[in-house]
Amino acid sequence: MDLLIFTTASSYIIAAGLLILGLFERWSISRIFPLSLAFIAVSAHTFLLYLWIEVVGGQNLTILNVFSLVFWLVSFLILVFSFRKPFLSFGILIFPLAALSIGLVNYFPSSRILNTGADPKDAIHIIFSLLALGILIIATCQVLFLAACDYQLRKRHEVRFLQFFPAIQTMERLLFQILTCGFILLTGVLVTSLWSYYEILGTAQVFSKTLLSISGWLLFGILLLGRYFFGWRGRKAIYWALAGMLLISFAYLSSFIILRVVA
Repeated sequence: MDLLIFTTASSYIIAAGLLILGLFERWSISRIFPLSLAFIAVSAHTFLLYLWIEVVGGQNLTILNVFSLVFWLVSFLILVFSFRKPFLSFGILIFPLAALSIGLVNYFPSSRILNTGADPKDAIHIIFSLLALGILIIATCQVLFLAACDYQLRKRHEVRFLQFFPAIQTMERLLFQILTCGFILLTGVLVTSLWSYYEILGTAQVFSKTLLSISGWLLFGILLLGRYFFGWRGRKAIYWALAGMLLISFAYLSSFIILRVVA
């Protein structure tokens, strides 16, 4: 187990290091090396999560296990998308967090068993929630990239790392494709919340989470409508996207707090 943990975490970190060299040192070696290391890390991480989560009596869904599961999912999505889209460089942000999540689970083991097989509604809601969170984390990386580019260009600074990415217009188009996918998944999260937890939605603990989730969902919906009908882009799109992501982040954070209190 220790060797598997070391292999997974070190593969993530080395892959991120190689990507950093590629961005800032004009490194010319093929991306096959960080891509291969990312594949090894994600594959090994998959097996670790199986060992940590699938236990006797159900699934061990502690906050740290879910944290690690989310960053495994984001790393997996980056790996898959990078075969056709310029997403691999976002591993600079995500891969170290995935490695950190592995270390946290290893050094702070805990237990919170849920039997999702006993109620498929719970499993469906968890799947939608994790997918939505994973997609929105990637969208956040995309928004931060566009915000950094916008700031540097407005200050008339040379943006050296832009040469390693497609044109800003292309990255912006990708952002809205990701946000559309995230909006659909968020809709699924809200629908399954109403389906599974309608009896407790009015309680004080859950009401704030529900209100934040709906507010974030509405912001994303308005942003997508603004893009479709009025061609919103640039700083307006960045601000709306960041506001929506902030609300959704607070909603997920409140979920973890509720889980901790209930546990």
